[in-house]
Amino acid sequence: RIREPHLLCCCDASLGNLNGGLSSTCGFIIFLIEPECGKCCPLSWQSKKIQRVVNSTLAAESLALVEGLSSTIYTREIISEMLGIDKECISIKAAVDNKSTVEAVRSTTMIADK
Repeated sequence: RIREPHLLCCCDASLGNLNGGLSSTCGFIIFLIEPECGKCCPLSWQSKKIQRVVNSTLAAESLALVEGLSSTIYTREIISEMLGIDKECISIKAAVDNKSTVEAVRSTTMIADK
């Protein structure tokens, strides 16, 4: 039995890699992690075209993070119901590979596209 399930969402995006540089893609994978034994299992993943026109890597990475976290929150709801535990007992963490996105998430000021 999983006692303290954690969810990890790893997100990424690529700016202007479709349609001759006009469209971008994003993707994410969600892992279920059991920290006591260190085991993890991929639960869900998705890769798709970003539905908005983005002009920066920061915008693309931010949209990928939003997509990934939305799916992770939904996954947490399902796991909570399946295991019969409070959803607040299932922590969610996100990982991104873009320094500007990490700084934007931690910032309290408006961020401009670079």
